[in-house]
Amino acid sequence: MAAALVVLHYSLRSNAEPIVEVASEEVYRSSDTEPRGKLLEKETENDLKYLLYLPKNPTSKPSPMIVFLHGRGESGAFDQTTQQSLPFQLDTNSTLTETFPFITIVPQCPRRCAMLNGWQEDILREVTKLVNQVAEKYGGNLQRVSLAGQSMGGNGAWEYAAMQKGLFSSVVVVCGYARTHLYTRERLASHLRGTPIWVFHAENDAVISVRASDEMVETLKHDTTRATILYTRYSEAPPPPMERFSALEGHGSYELAFRDKKLYEW
Repeated sequence: MAAALVVLHYSLRSNAEPIVEVASEEVYRSSDTEPRGKLLEKETENDLKYLLYLPKNPTSKPSPMIVFLHGRGESGAFDQTTQQSLPFQLDTNSTLTETFPFITIVPQCPRRCAMLNGWQEDILREVTKLVNQVAEKYGGNLQRVSLAGQSMGGNGAWEYAAMQKGLFSSVVVVCGYARTHLYTRERLASHLRGTPIWVFHAENDAVISVRASDEMVETLKHDTTRATILYTRYSEAPPPPMERFSALEGHGSYELAFRDKKLYEW
């Protein structure tokens, strides 16, 4: 049994002291009753819906974990979530899932997230509880929890990682942005010191300008003492794979990023 994980919930919009919460203890108790190697749709007692992926052939105990935050268009339902990006790969790519070692949690932000154009703090607090519950029940490693997000979920990844120091061992942001009308990039970056970060974006993104990632990466790199910052800036990327979004040229950089084997080895 490992020591309890202390999670600090910081506000990015004020100078308030962080709220300290003690997460549930890691007991690394594996559950053999759940299907492995496929996405399972679930719901918490507080009505947070999520997809759960358990490794088909876990290579280590406890298992590393990924928390994946979807974009605006996927809010309130999983039908589009499972048609693209990492969830689609986990649902259809048998070559990937044969060796994919990560317990993966894909929480669903309700429709109000789309209306507000952002992952909300109350939802992210529920996600934190969920991460600890999943780690306890299925043998997840709370010292190796990676956070990934795309589009609105990329913004969510920036904010979530900054608000909850100590929870994530690395952060991946794909075609994301920072809500600079709420806080400065410098304030956001100061909360991310010590966290390895990999950013992906495409120059031809017609939805979120690549400048959003350029400027955030530049801010992060001003601090030469921080951890690894990687930036993959594609010259071009496809639109999202669903036909209804075919006009959103360049916004499907997540179709490239989450197919990159190096990402999972990083």
